[in-house]
Amino acid sequence: MKKSDLTNKILKGVLSVAILTSLTACVPQELVSSDLDYDILDTNSGDYLASDSLQNGITQELDVPGEDFKLLIQYMSGVDSWTVTSDKDLHMSILTKGLNSSEKEVYIDNIHIDTFLVATEPIFNGIKQDTVDDHIHNSDMIGFPIDDTNSYYGINEIEGQNDEFIKGTYYAYQGLGGGGNIVEKRRLESDYLSHGVWANKISGVVGLIIKDKTTGETRGVDVKTTLLVAVNNQIQFQKSDGSIVTYEYDRYGNYEEITTRKRVK
Repeated sequence: MKKSDLTNKILKGVLSVAILTSLTACVPQELVSSDLDYDILDTNSGDYLASDSLQNGITQELDVPGEDFKLLIQYMSGVDSWTVTSDKDLHMSILTKGLNSSEKEVYIDNIHIDTFLVATEPIFNGIKQDTVDDHIHNSDMIGFPIDDTNSYYGINEIEGQNDEFIKGTYYAYQGLGGGGNIVEKRRLESDYLSHGVWANKISGVVGLIIKDKTTGETRGVDVKTTLLVAVNNQIQFQKSDGSIVTYEYDRYGNYEEITTRKRVK
């Protein structure tokens, strides 16, 4: 093969790759809607911390299928700064509203809660971060008793980066096209915010046992609850000169510098 022919083939190959790359870059990127129709507990502003007064946070009034009373669930954060990668606590208070306690008794049989990532970038949206089940751990009671004045109070401890979550993140990065260069490891908070992660989705099912005092009959019914908890969208970095810069991320992974603090000599 002549040198000139070989050169032409190499140039054509390089040109083909360049054109393919250019065309790929022009393909619109699929996004997940950031305007989800769920209650949002925003730990970046407002009252949200758990307290003895139970006045903070968000309260949901939920229908109980087949019943004329409601289920009230109040959510409160147990941390000052809710982040993806750190461990965090979500407090829950559950009671009834409009229950005729002379006719019926209500017990919580089981509470199942899954925690997922919420992101505008589809590959990161829906990664499971943690799961929890809570139920009576003895045979003496059929469940946690609740009514309009007596509540169940529980704390959901959410792990920041357990093995399942690290593996889920690994698959997400694989989906971005990293090939063999991607490894399973703990990642930084900025790694998630830069891919459009902006909240945790708390998806729960409260299993109730309802006893009719007149007939003695019992029935089980599940009540679904969903909450979004917005993550802290500000991250600090230290520059080579020792100064501290704070970046604020939007829901699409874009960021801008908002403050810089010079190094104190």
